[in-house]
Amino acid sequence: MNKQEIFYDNADGQGIIINSLNGCYYSLNLVSTAVFELLCAGHSPEAIAEALLALKGCPENIGQETEAFARSLLEERILIPSALAPEEEIKLPAEVFQEGFKLSFTKFDDMQDLLLSDPVHEASPEMGWPNLRDEKEQQQ
Repeated sequence: MNKQEIFYDNADGQGIIINSLNGCYYSLNLVSTAVFELLCAGHSPEAIAEALLALKGCPENIGQETEAFARSLLEERILIPSALAPEEEIKLPAEVFQEGFKLSFTKFDDMQDLLLSDPVHEASPEMGWPNLRDEKEQQQ
């Protein structure tokens, strides 16, 4: 994971990712969170797809979905390539498949202004946080 730009939290199996450079945040469903954490641990998309295919009910196109998911994470600079090769076997608990096998990676940009703001330096002295200075006030 790109720890210099990305903040990640797992809340009851659902991942939340915040990109501190572009102000976007991302939501992951249960299975996507499990796959994301396996990718962060250094497992390849191919190895993850193979582990998923061994499970009952897994769709045959999971390999393409896993590759596309990993590619999206790389494009968004959430993951960075690594030579890390974990030795442990991939374990996927049954509860991560409560919602099925569909990988979900949803991007939100509705809070960019707030996430990119610098509350210490951009707060209005008269009104305080969360009221940001306007552009004219910041230039002074």
